[in-house]
Amino acid sequence: MLSTASFEQLTEHAELARSRADWDAVLRAWAAVRDSFPDRAEGYLSGAVALREAGRHGEAEELLLRGMKRFPRHSGLAIHHGWVLAGRGDPDLTALHWDRFRDDFPDLLAGYNEGISTQWQAGLLDEADRIASAAVARFPRSPFVRIQHAWAAMARADFAEASRRWAVMRDNFPNNPIGYRDGAQALWFSGAPEEADAILGAAVAKFPADVEIGRRHAEAAANRSAWAEALRRWRAYQAKFPTDPQGATGVQQAEAQLRHVGSGPDHQVEEQGSAVPAEAGTRAKDVADQADDPAHVLLHFESWGDSCEFGFVQRHFGAEPLSLLRWGYVSLNMLLDGLPSAFEGVGEPRYTELVVNDIGGEILAADTRFFNRMHTHVHHEKVERDTFLLEFCSKLKLLKRKMLEDLASGEKIFVHRRRQRLSDQEIMRLHESLQQYGANKLLCIRDPEPGRPSGTVEAMAEGLLIGYLDLTTRPMSDPIQYDAWLAVCRQALALTR
Repeated sequence: MLSTASFEQLTEHAELARSRADWDAVLRAWAAVRDSFPDRAEGYLSGAVALREAGRHGEAEELLLRGMKRFPRHSGLAIHHGWVLAGRGDPDLTALHWDRFRDDFPDLLAGYNEGISTQWQAGLLDEADRIASAAVARFPRSPFVRIQHAWAAMARADFAEASRRWAVMRDNFPNNPIGYRDGAQALWFSGAPEEADAILGAAVAKFPADVEIGRRHAEAAANRSAWAEALRRWRAYQAKFPTDPQGATGVQQAEAQLRHVGSGPDHQVEEQGSAVPAEAGTRAKDVADQADDPAHVLLHFESWGDSCEFGFVQRHFGAEPLSLLRWGYVSLNMLLDGLPSAFEGVGEPRYTELVVNDIGGEILAADTRFFNRMHTHVHHEKVERDTFLLEFCSKLKLLKRKMLEDLASGEKIFVHRRRQRLSDQEIMRLHESLQQYGANKLLCIRDPEPGRPSGTVEAMAEGLLIGYLDLTTRPMSDPIQYDAWLAVCRQALALTR
């Protein structure tokens, strides 16, 4: 009976019930935790999360308030209460909550990040900038904070100030590509296209495996109507990233423009193939040959849920694989539903929905059956919606085909993480589902345990690994643990060789 079960047994019972979406059973388990272990905040926090997932937001808030009264210094309860308030659609009350949170927990980044988001959604861009500046003063060595600080200036269309902030970002974090990529964009909008092009040129040399930087470098020449240079860059891009269809599109556009403007001395272009700089191929080979290089290590892995975090880890270290689920949310149940049918129908317009993110205006895509909240990295004002839907669906089909090829080859290590603890049964189910395609390898992430500190890995079975990272006790808005992720991936790769 639940009343005599241990804390661990109740937790596992709740997770098993959650995997079946049996919310009544989940809530009974967390109620038993509150009754039997009144000094454990998990009974309130996880119970409230379950209520939110079941759509019972009012009860979730009531439970969080009870928990906060019992555990007034528990930041996790306060964070979730802020999320409930945000869902209620009251920006003033939500903003007040995060103001108080920053007073109570001044050293937690979540209060600043959520406060900025709240002000952005309310259209109070100056207030968002004020909070971002306060965050920089308190967390000067956080790249995430520096990025938000620069984005806050861009949101206000103060591109000169944004350019200055991105320059500070590059000075402090020279190995983070975002400072170059978005810094160039700010320079372009501020009326300095030559400086923007110079930043992207330096970035291409520094981050040869970064797809987005390579693409923007080529686009920068096209945007200046420097079509001969654009053609050279698109050909170099196409040679380095042959599976990205935008390379072929860019080459075709530049060739068409050159035919239109003529082929005088300012537009002479070498025959295809000879325009690719020799050093581009050398750099790509160097990346592939350096077995110890972080980008090389991370290219052996593919993200399979439940957020974009691992995608950002790969980007941080210069790895930019093409992956269906890298920038999307996919739950364990969605994976288990999609694998038997080889994700049939992904990329079909009838199953694909587009929505606009309230923050930043980015288009988000979702497959109505297998995944949701996938980033497209495209602003809604830059495209015609129906045309973009067809183009993006074509991309989804390409990425799905690549994923199925990776499953058939058995060369990739698929990574699944979830903020709630994955049970042994769930891990085994996912691993067994992968085996229908071949001898595939799976790395699942759990929170650290006694004797298993963050950054370590152990084998559960052949081709099945458990990595330990601090996920559930760390607020979602806290900086990503890049080095710990890399340590886990290095060990996982060594154990599978």
